[in-house]
Formats: sequence, C-alpha cells, structure tokens
Amino acid sequence: LTTTVRVLYLVCLSSRSYILGAAAIAGIEFHDDDKDRFDVQVVGFGCPAILSKGLSEQTKNYITTVVADADMIPRMSAETIGNVMLDIMEFDWTPMVKRDIEDALREVKKSVAGFLLIQEDQQEDSSPAVAAEKPRIAQAFVDKTVEKYIKPNIRNASSQRLNPILHPPGTCVHFYRDGVGISGSYVPCDFFSEIDIARTMVDDHLVNKGYRRIFLEVMRSFLSDEHFRFEEGTGIDRYK
Repeated sequence: LTTTVRVLYLVCLSSRSYILGAAAIAGIEFHDDDKDRFDVQVVGFGCPAILSKGLSEQTKNYITTVVADADMIPRMSAETIGNVMLDIMEFDWTPMVKRDIEDALREVKKSVAGFLLIQEDQQEDSSPAVAAEKPRIAQAFVDKTVEKYIKPNIRNASSQRLNPILHPPGTCVHFYRDGVGISGSYVPCDFFSEIDIARTMVDDHLVNKGYRRIFLEVMRSFLSDEHFRFEEGTGIDRYK
C-alpha cells in the first residue's frame, strides 16, 4: 500500500505592460503543468494583445487584465494599427480648417493687429466696406486653397477594415472616466478591438498619470475620503 502526496505550489504573478505579456505566458505554462502542481493567479495592468479570443477566454479563471480608460497598449495589434491609419487617412478635416481660419480672422479683427489694420485703412482713405471685405477675401482664399490642394488628397471613406486576431488575456476589467468620476465593468476581451483615439491614450498606460491616478480616484470614492493617498513606495496593490 502506497500513499501519494500531492504538493501544490501557489504561483502569483503581478505586473504591467509588456512584462505582463511574459507573465501571462508563464502563467499559462504553469497552469498547463502535466502534474497539476501549480495554483496560478496572474493579475496585470495594461497587458498587450497577445492571445486569440478563444485562448484568452480559456484563461479567464486565472488571468485578470486591468485596462485604464483609453490605454492604447491592450488595443494595439497589426490589425488595429492598420485600421486606425485608415481612419486617419479617410477623415475629412477640411471643414475644421475652414472654421479655425474663420475664428482666427474674427479674433485678429478684434485684437491689436485688427486695430492697426483699421488705422492703416483709414490712412489710405479706404471705405468701411473695403475694410470689412478683407477678412472675407482671406477666407475665400483659404477655402479655395483647401478645396483645390488638400481635399483631393484625402482618401475616400470606406467600410473595409481588418478583423483583429489578438486580444488581451483572461478576464478583462475596464476602468473608465464617465464624466463624473471613475466607473468600472467586466468586458469581453474583444471589447478592445480598436484603438481609442483620445488625448489620454498614452498617459493612461503610464503608472503615475494613468493607473495610479485612476485607482486613487476609485479609492477616494470607495472610502468617501477626498484626502486619501497611497503610501509612497507601497504600490497600489497594497489597497486591494
């Protein structure tokens, strides 16, 4: 009669960004151990898209990926980069150029430069009608230039886009700004199938400007303490 003793190792991996991609792969290898010796839990922040949708869903019970708002790294793959390039090339920004020039001319007319132009017109005995016509002439010149040289080079809009193959691994938790504070929800891995063009798309991947700031807002709301601060050098994982 022999007794078999099963030794179980608890493996906890926590990281961020591309290092988390390596940690996730390591977690999969530990989890698939033939002798089932490891209890694996992987938690990370801003993991890149490294698995197909099927493989990602198979790791949901032991890998958790946290994504901060518009963080672009979990959304980046060859397909999503190609798609966002098409979006940029097909975006017709000429109406905004015309509007910006019109606003600029209006502000110049109100400013010191506009006052000096009026003084110059008076010295040249120009009529008020001629002076008022100058901004319209400038705007017409800009409109004609935009239509002739810029708009023809904008790619015609199309609906053809690439289907992303790679996604963030495991259970995905998305924290996002809702206009009032920070909200969070569980989302499928293919939720991050396109790059979100936003001013914070780079900062949201950083520690101090992205994840730390978002989790600080979450903790202040959770504790109802506007003065709550993370202790220096302890890391946000201390306050789970």
